[in-house]
Amino acid sequence: MTKILLTFVLCTQTQMACMPPIEGGFYDDYYQCMEKGYEKSLDIVKDLGIKSVNKEKFFIKFKCTEVSYEGV
Repeated sequence: MTKILLTFVLCTQTQMACMPPIEGGFYDDYYQCMEKGYEKSLDIVKDLGIKSVNKEKFFIKFKCTEVSYEGV
């Protein structure tokens, strides 16, 4: 079975570094993955908070990748 895997990478411009990728779940199609990518990115930004985001100049990259999926 094929699914779409959502992964995030949180980066900081002040330190010119990115953290290891974070898995964001499996989806049935690219549309659902993209939609969740934007929603979860906003959640991450809100969790980081205004001061932290402004100080570290965080940004988030995400991608949706087709993978073989063996569900439970």
